[in-house]
Amino acid sequence: MRSLTASQKKLLNKVMKENPTVQTVDDLPNGIWEELEAINDTEILWQEVNRYLTDAYYSREFSS
Repeated sequence: MRSLTASQKKLLNKVMKENPTVQTVDDLPNGIWEELEAINDTEILWQEVNRYLTDAYYSREFSS
């Protein structure tokens, strides 16, 4: 499976709720990337996570 799993999205949502400034993969707290890989590691995981975080960040910004 190449897209993010429900578990990965749940983890990312939790991270974004606890750390509202998370906008990209580079902003993730220590250990989160390893958790994402442990759930489902794919060759495009970085790209999928980065897209998900960026989309979520900007939707929050514009919905406020």
